Amino acid sequence: MPEVAPSKSKIKSILVSQPKPEQGDRSPLTDLAQKFGVKLDFRPFIEVRGLPAREFRKGKINLAAYRGIVFNSRAAIDHYFRLCEEMRVEIDPENRYFCISEGIGHYLQKYTPLRKRKLAFGKGNLQDLLPHMARHKNEEFQMPCSDALNDSFMDLTTNMGLRVTKAVMFQTVSSDLSDLADIKYDILCFFSPVGIQSLFENFPDVSIENKFVKLAIKSGKQIENELTIFSKFCSSRNLIAVTGTRGKTTTVNWIAHLLQAVNPNTLVVGNSPTKPLLQEISKCTKDSWVVIEAPSFLLEICDLAKFAPKVAVIS
Repeated sequence: MPEVAPSKSKIKSILVSQPKPEQGDRSPLTDLAQKFGVKLDFRPFIEVRGLPAREFRKGKINLAAYRGIVFNSRAAIDHYFRLCEEMRVEIDPENRYFCISEGIGHYLQKYTPLRKRKLAFGKGNLQDLLPHMARHKNEEFQMPCSDALNDSFMDLTTNMGLRVTKAVMFQTVSSDLSDLADIKYDILCFFSPVGIQSLFENFPDVSIENKFVKLAIKSGKQIENELTIFSKFCSSRNLIAVTGTRGKTTTVNWIAHLLQAVNPNTLVVGNSPTKPLLQEISKCTKDSWVVIEAPSFLLEICDLAKFAPKVAVIS
């Protein structure tokens, strides 16, 4: 994996888990790298794949029925207008657009001419948009997004009485990072849980015996993996962790089946390409029961990270 190289000298190299900024876009990381003479590499750890129109139609969302459109990324803008074109939906000039930042608002002009009174933008946080949206409380809003969108913003809009429909138009999947296996950096820079998830999916065999992990522990650094990150940010404390040599998957599925009879909001996560921990975290609520299939390599740092499920099962 792209390991962090131990060194007592100054930082010389950084790997950023995002695409390289487009020409003309300013990045504070680029400015810092130039100022201190640091080698800076950009490499997206995730890829965005658009939903085909036939798949999107299964959600029975009428794109033309919404006059308020909320955008939190350039990808959301790209795929919204792509689907409108594929589904032959005419863009209403009276639409109002709510963009997470001024930069996203400017990018929107790539697709449609804008009038100032039809555009509102925040300062980089979706919550900044709530006051603007509240002024149009009678509108129905649509939020084009990925399958990894955290539901916290949607919960806030619901609490405010705003009618916002989440429209999943694209998916985030892990990039192939195999070419980074033997490359070392002083710092790996992440911006989202899905980037960390991609790292672990590409390099699942990172052990606590790894010399760089040992060095980090010795120097008092915080060590985390996707299981400990999940437990810290999951809304529910009702975590059941299942581990063992044989029968983990069967045990997990039976526990979940029994719990779902009394609590439909029961989730199965972990050790599965279809239910990865960090991707499923947004589905957890305070009342959820979460059954986790926990392989041994994820349990190696439980003591260090103070991971303690409500129930532990050894199969």
